[in-house]
Amino acid sequence: MSLALLSGLGLMAAKIVELIETNSKVSEKKEALLSYYLRGVTVLDTNLRGLKKHQFNQNLLYRIDPVTGLYARNATGTAALTFQQLLMEVPQNSAPLTSFVFQKKFDTRFLSYTAICIPVSNAMANTGITYASISKNTLWPFVRKINNFVKVHCCQRRYPNCTTNPVLTSNSTYTVQVYRNDPSTNVLTPLLRGGDYKAVSGLGYFIFSHKTNEKSLFARYFVFYNECMSQRIMNGVTRPKCNKAISLKTTELLKDLDLSNEGTNNLGGEIGI
Repeated sequence: MSLALLSGLGLMAAKIVELIETNSKVSEKKEALLSYYLRGVTVLDTNLRGLKKHQFNQNLLYRIDPVTGLYARNATGTAALTFQQLLMEVPQNSAPLTSFVFQKKFDTRFLSYTAICIPVSNAMANTGITYASISKNTLWPFVRKINNFVKVHCCQRRYPNCTTNPVLTSNSTYTVQVYRNDPSTNVLTPLLRGGDYKAVSGLGYFIFSHKTNEKSLFARYFVFYNECMSQRIMNGVTRPKCNKAISLKTTELLKDLDLSNEGTNNLGGEIGI
């Protein structure tokens, strides 16, 4: 009788420990997701302030139509870009920027942050990726709001309204990564690496203007986690009972551009088209 009771208590204690460990892991993942979200929002919000109109090439900036909600380029429309134009969209210094490239001043140089779509199967393979190669990337993250729900699709630059390659699903073949380039050392660093994928499956941003108000600049930022996707990223396969739920945090920032052509952002940051 006493042995059976002790055995039952032992099983109960083991279950309690397992429950505590599970809750602890869930809590750690939520904290990591929140940390990436807050850091991204802070950087975008800080560097969107005080920007000048001359810092942007309006021909490369995507604009949203307030009626249809669809994106298009300002002047070049949906025309395909040449390789040289693509290189312009991933500037080395403080040149006009793009919907997928963000710059932040660090000491006397500008660090460039580039958001691109990458296959889930290659998310951990960073060898061979260069600053020039990401400028020729095939697919880019377009972030849309439909009925207050955020949707992320990996589209070609000239087809921003595609509905293929959805990112925010457990079986997506693409995720979104942000790379930081330091021009002084020519080092390209992924923001998500190794163990980060235990709590974050992807993050990115999309910057655009408004068809009826060209001085307004919008930025949509997102970070998400899906257990099945993260397992595929880290291990190449998923466990049969992986959780298909998507944990998603998003924000949309709106800033007004300074239309004057004098001076620069006194915070040293530039964000762009």
